[in-house]
Amino acid sequence: MDGTESEKVNGIDIWQLDGVSGNFMIITDYGGPKFRVSVDGSVGTRIE
Repeated sequence: MDGTESEKVNGIDIWQLDGVSGNFMIITDYGGPKFRVSVDGSVGTRIE
């Protein structure tokens, strides 16, 4: 995961990756809401 090529890290479908902080990603779902999701996809919390 050094950014040189695409790599699937979990089974979550996202529209946009907004950022990464520690072990969490901030993502925008296809429907519009934002989520804070653990990198392995096991924990997700709607934040917007």
